[in-house]
Amino acid sequence: VPLALLEFSHFIASLVGLALLVIADAIRRRIDFAWYLALVFLAVGAVSSLLKGLDWEEAIVMVTVFSLLVPSRGLFYRHAAILSPVSLPQWSLATGTVIAVSVWLGLFSYKHVEYSADLWWAFELEKNAPRFLRATLGVGVGAAVVALRLLLMPVPRMRRETLETCGDDVRRILGHARDSGANLAFLGDKFFFFSEGRNAFLMYGERGRTIVVMGDPVGDTAEFPGLLWEFYELACRQGVRVAWYEISSEFLPVFVEFGARFFKIGEAAIVDLDAFSLEGGRARSLRPPRNKIIREGYSFEMLGRDEVSSAIAELKEISDEWLELKKGREKGFSLGFFDERYLANFPCAVARKDGRIAAFANIWSAPESHELSIDLMRHRKAAPGGIMEYLFIEIMIWGKANGYRTFNLGVAPLSGVESREAAPLWNKAVSLIFRTGEGI
Repeated sequence: VPLALLEFSHFIASLVGLALLVIADAIRRRIDFAWYLALVFLAVGAVSSLLKGLDWEEAIVMVTVFSLLVPSRGLFYRHAAILSPVSLPQWSLATGTVIAVSVWLGLFSYKHVEYSADLWWAFELEKNAPRFLRATLGVGVGAAVVALRLLLMPVPRMRRETLETCGDDVRRILGHARDSGANLAFLGDKFFFFSEGRNAFLMYGERGRTIVVMGDPVGDTAEFPGLLWEFYELACRQGVRVAWYEISSEFLPVFVEFGARFFKIGEAAIVDLDAFSLEGGRARSLRPPRNKIIREGYSFEMLGRDEVSSAIAELKEISDEWLELKKGREKGFSLGFFDERYLANFPCAVARKDGRIAAFANIWSAPESHELSIDLMRHRKAAPGGIMEYLFIEIMIWGKANGYRTFNLGVAPLSGVESREAAPLWNKAVSLIFRTGEGI
């Protein structure tokens, strides 16, 4: 091996060691890009270890770890900044300790070598002390660059109030909600940002350096403008991006002032319960499926909040069957997930046969607008086709009888997006997916 290649390999191997330390925490957090970097660094490190003096022990370790990582790609499912300071203190302590011990070992190993400035420029096959000095300098400079990058990274300091810490205020404000989707606050997977008078709030989640706000503000409408501006200005000061998800057209003027870009993702389907009826020609398509389920012996029942806990075991059984049937897993944030504490906040509509629950849906309500909606919609594997349609019809009948004005069926994804000749490319792509996606 030429001397120049040997020296270069020794230096590169040291930097690879530092690089692996830098991404170690990202590997632990299962960051997808860290997986790719780890494979590259391990491969380069294994080759460098052999070229710097047939250091086959190091090469075997790196090849072994490489072989273990290759089939594990599916486990690295998170998208985030590699150097996001999620566990900065622990990472700094561990990395600093490894570097300090390595330097100490080098100094101890070459303590018999008298220091001289000429050592930095000594390139000989049998002299390892100069290589140690150059590698230490390279690692030190690299570690300083990484540390400086982390120190210069703005750290978000939003008001991270949770449902556990401010549950009373959240429940009080939800008593004046206009949108039934505000009940997502009970999931417990979001943070809350309150207005100055604590009569309105935004709920949001964090992903890397992006903050995603879920839905419109909730509470006293008089405090909405100040709440939105205070939240946005605080986010801007801290260098984070803000995405506003499922906002209504009512707030578009405010977001125009923020300089936001807008993407239409769908339209909400709203049923006017005052005009809803199973009589007449307009309801001819609703009567047959409802009558079919009734003839098969199913009945409708609305469980109150205090009754949900006694039926939670049976509801959990149905939910597990449904998840297995759909080959999916629980979502969250913009959709509810099965959780006993979450479901205990709402009444629950169920379809029974012979006393056994076959399907259920938890009920959301918005007191201010008298709106009714549903979140979890789940049924047993053996439930007949049309069972959920039957449940929806019965919920609307029940809602009308109990004074609700509208029934929100939720957002129809990608619907209502114009694809005219002059429309943006985003609109055309979304419209194409909406028209043809179901058959793909």
